[in-house]
Amino acid sequence: MLLLDGLDELPPSSQGARAKAIFIQQLLSLQSQRRHKIVLTSRSTTLQEIFPRLSLPLRRITIQPLDVDELKQWFQQWATVQSLPIAQNFFTFLKHAGLFASPSKFLEISTLLRQPLMLHLLGILHRDGLLDEELLQLAGNTNAPLLWEIYHRLSRWLLGYPLTGGIKTMLLRSGSAHIHRTTEAIANLLAGRHPQDILEQMRAIALKILHSQRHQINLTGEFHTLPRFYFKTQDFKSSRQGATKSLSLIEFSHIKLGEYLCAEALATELKSLTQRQEDAYGTFTFVLDSPSSVAQHLYNLLGYGVLSQEIEELAFEGWRRSQNHQFSFEVLFQRLLLFWRAYCQGRWLDEGIAHKALTYFHALQNPINVEQVNAAVGLNVFLLLCACHQEAKIHFWACGNPAILTEFNPETLSLLIARTDVLHKNAFATRMRSNSLAGLNLSGASLLQVMLTQVNLEQANLSDAELIGANLTGANLKQANLAGANLRQANLAGANLERANLVGANLEQANLMGVNFNSANLTHACLFDAILTEADKEFATVSGALFSKEEFQKLKNLRSLPPQASQQSLLNIYKTTAKTDIRWNKPPNIGIIESSEGMILPVDLYDDADDETVFSTNPIDDSNEY
Repeated sequence: MLLLDGLDELPPSSQGARAKAIFIQQLLSLQSQRRHKIVLTSRSTTLQEIFPRLSLPLRRITIQPLDVDELKQWFQQWATVQSLPIAQNFFTFLKHAGLFASPSKFLEISTLLRQPLMLHLLGILHRDGLLDEELLQLAGNTNAPLLWEIYHRLSRWLLGYPLTGGIKTMLLRSGSAHIHRTTEAIANLLAGRHPQDILEQMRAIALKILHSQRHQINLTGEFHTLPRFYFKTQDFKSSRQGATKSLSLIEFSHIKLGEYLCAEALATELKSLTQRQEDAYGTFTFVLDSPSSVAQHLYNLLGYGVLSQEIEELAFEGWRRSQNHQFSFEVLFQRLLLFWRAYCQGRWLDEGIAHKALTYFHALQNPINVEQVNAAVGLNVFLLLCACHQEAKIHFWACGNPAILTEFNPETLSLLIARTDVLHKNAFATRMRSNSLAGLNLSGASLLQVMLTQVNLEQANLSDAELIGANLTGANLKQANLAGANLRQANLAGANLERANLVGANLEQANLMGVNFNSANLTHACLFDAILTEADKEFATVSGALFSKEEFQKLKNLRSLPPQASQQSLLNIYKTTAKTDIRWNKPPNIGIIESSEGMILPVDLYDDADDETVFSTNPIDDSNEY
């Protein structure tokens, strides 16, 4: 049996995901000879990125969280490694917090502590008085606030100043006074350097590992002073052309800890876009002031590949903690928006900035090409703009304002989607399956035949958008404004259209099987030859939808007529259709028709048991809820 620990250690290739696909095909060919069984570990999304549309002959095995017996073993081992009182106190704290109950009061952190790494990290924090009820309260809809605080406290613990940065230690517990990091251990790590210098070095190396897009990276020099808690290092000598150099092979000790360092590094570098300086005359300017300097900074920072959701969320959590301290989401948004508009016009390619960034990435042995660099920067900046828009409730016209023709380009987003295919197939849709597009203003956008399966477009404004042939399978369009949108032949199977505004939308020949139409407004929507169930067809009829292409076209034509003429034409249509539809005993409000393709919906942006022991004569009782 061959056990392969992920795909991270494959040699870099300019073919990107295609090289991984070739490797997996080779594995399948080897296994088909029936001489080997192969187990390949990876994240759940990895194969989807490599083979988005293929059904591979693979059996998926999911690693299960620690169960009751395994948790017993872990606490017994923790008592051996630390001490019995430390392990007992940790268990008691988690039990009193309700983290072993079913259902748990803090579901997110209960899930985390059933993972060996996070249980170990939480054990360290509790041992040193850094795990308290205040931290548990951070568990919410996302793990980012909780994870950021855990990693933040760990870094402060490691560098010897846990009383700074808003961290409050608890009283020393029985049997724990001997276990805190000693001044000797801290002094040995710092080696006379300030803790902030160590942090900056860690972030700089983390950024290089991220930019290399490799499992490990070779750097000139010796890095044996790096904390082994975060990094694995191996020193060796390299001889080339008669010269011998000292090199270090560096990798993260664990990818999750590495993600935090990468997020901190990215957040710091992006924060520099918002920093100002005062000249001798008292005038404030940005430190990075010229458009070209901002562009080069962003290409070097974000051109490496696709920004992961985990790193993005951790970076934003770090910014939330630093608000009112020389950081503003609004300022960052405006600076990124200026770059974005010029990017959409191809300015940075014309100025050769993407090619300069390519030299930097190649020096780190990242085999990315210039098209991929340009696509990655566009996608990553778009992600940041969307996240800032949601965080600070800033209005964001992704394609520009349709009312201002000089800035409006309806194909902006479709061009970005097409461009990102050089990263991997369906890179845009795959990365946008969180909440990245929620609440976005895409009014009038041209999105012909785009692939947006399972994306979150909740409360998005897609009025008058061209979505002919678009694949919106399983998309979340709850409360979306699709008034006047052209969805002819679009695939909306399984989509959520609850409370969506579909007034005047064209759904001709669209696949509407399994769609959630709960409270959706289908007034004057065209469902000619649409694929839908009889129950949904009945609901659409009652809701005022049209099943005649001719009637729908006549209603659309009314928009170009003067109000009085359009009213008379509407009455003529009413007389024609009254024979077949008894519900039309009154002509519809002309105001609805006149605004059917431009109407924008308002969007609101704005049991306590005795303690048990698991270490001696009173083990955890399997009968208790865990």
